[in-house]
Amino acid sequence: IPAWLGEVSPQRFAKLDQRKEALYRELVRQGAVRIYRRIPELFVELRRRGAGVAVASSGPGQNVALLIDTMGAHDFIDVVIAAEDVSHGKPHPEAFLKTAERLQVAPQCCAVIEDSVHGIDAAKRAGMLAIAVLTSTPRDALVAAGADVVVNEVGDLQFDDLLVRLDEGVSIYSKQP
Repeated sequence: IPAWLGEVSPQRFAKLDQRKEALYRELVRQGAVRIYRRIPELFVELRRRGAGVAVASSGPGQNVALLIDTMGAHDFIDVVIAAEDVSHGKPHPEAFLKTAERLQVAPQCCAVIEDSVHGIDAAKRAGMLAIAVLTSTPRDALVAAGADVVVNEVGDLQFDDLLVRLDEGVSIYSKQP
């Protein structure tokens, strides 16, 4: 239980957390949650080029499934990892390493698109290419966390550059955490 909540029982905290997640899902259904521009196109292009596509989130599976539905991306995603699938949240690399394992791909051959310091840190600890998207986290913080690439939005990613960086990553990021 976060210290800022003060004296809250674990049961009360669980109820508050469930309510927060329900409100989040309602916002998604209302269209109030921003989906990165060109995400479905990115998934399609990566699949066309033979890459596996995964979603690894610290959020609950219900939230992740709803976002995938909202994007209309079910047919383009090979693996989904949510909070229930891991023992450790980000910045621990478990979610990303489990994703690579399920994709049957070496971690150094994976790229992670993230918008948080914890996510970038987790990607780097997993030995993966870390692509930072500027949302609410300042560029300097994402770079300090180890971002290899920083873009204003996912739509700014160049597929060819991404694939070249992954090819380079085989020799650059060969260490395991």
